[in-house]
Amino acid sequence: MIKSKRNKKDGQSGFTILEMLVAITIFMIVTGSIYALLELGRSDRSRTSRRGDAQKNARIAMYLIGRDVMNAGLGYHKTGALVPDDFLANRLGVAYDPNAGRDTLTSVSCGNNVFTNKFLPSSQKTDAIAFIYRDLDFNSGKPISINDEVGTSTATPIVFQLPTPTPTVSPTPSSTPSFNAATNFSSISNNDLFMAETKNSQIVGIVTSKDAATYRVTVNTGDNLGLNQERNKKDASNNYIGSLFRKCSSGTDTNCTDYTGGIVLKKIEMVSYQVTNDGTLVRTIYGNNTSGATTDQIQQRAIAYGVQNFQITYQMADGTIVDDPVVGADGVRGTADDTPTNMNNVRYVSMALTVSSTEIDEKTGAPELIIINSTFSLRNMSYDDK
Repeated sequence: MIKSKRNKKDGQSGFTILEMLVAITIFMIVTGSIYALLELGRSDRSRTSRRGDAQKNARIAMYLIGRDVMNAGLGYHKTGALVPDDFLANRLGVAYDPNAGRDTLTSVSCGNNVFTNKFLPSSQKTDAIAFIYRDLDFNSGKPISINDEVGTSTATPIVFQLPTPTPTVSPTPSSTPSFNAATNFSSISNNDLFMAETKNSQIVGIVTSKDAATYRVTVNTGDNLGLNQERNKKDASNNYIGSLFRKCSSGTDTNCTDYTGGIVLKKIEMVSYQVTNDGTLVRTIYGNNTSGATTDQIQQRAIAYGVQNFQITYQMADGTIVDDPVVGADGVRGTADDTPTNMNNVRYVSMALTVSSTEIDEKTGAPELIIINSTFSLRNMSYDDK
């Protein structure tokens, strides 16, 4: 009998189903482990990147604030200057004693628990702060002298008369004379924010126009800062309550300025910081927009996004730390026992800025929060620059 040949060679066989299942299972475990490690690395890298972006966002904002903190009071009067009543409330959202008359604009003005935003409960609010300092680049760091106030009694505007230019070098037939006041006048621009300083008073205003032919500078009403007041405004008792720049008509005249003792103009910078409702920390610049219109003198610049909280504390000259240096014994801002000039006793400002990342964290399911704390010295607060 003849035997048939075998279809397979001796010793050769395929994988069983069980072996295939085991191999596939091992492959899936190894592949899944590798994927999990890669995903973990990607997640950590994304988290690190988001944290870095949030920290960079907060640190840049804190740097800008710190620069203004350290400039605060530079060349400004150490006790502050007078501005119209409710100026701080209207411009900075800061409550002020309603019975105090004129507001005092100190080198630093603060608002404790002033603004709400979408990240915080309605009961919790963020702080605000403003800084004033002199622009020492203006007129080569020198103040500008004012000879007189020459506005008429029937007109609203305040008009400053600058010195009439006189030759500093006797001209010859081949030379052009130079003048001692021409440079001063050319330094002044429309919308310049300035402090007018006499021997016993300081007043803040804004330039609305200038006349090169007569060397006169006008300080008219209608600026959107609300600084310039009507020249002849009176109360029910016929007392002047308008612009403090009005020239005194006699030795007994009040609510006016005596120009006989000399008055100088110093250009100043005013900026503030606050968090808007959508969580944007903005730096607001007041005045000095020389190319802008009268209505363009409040400029806001966003410097940080996703800001959930902005809290400020103040260390006073006696070493105490307070949330609001102005508030009186009743603990309520905007009442008669407030002391606005107590801001002049602040020596250090500590700030806590809470910023959230722009994306959701994979682990927590919420944006990651970054808190930056910084303390700055108000090194110029106790000095005058004459």
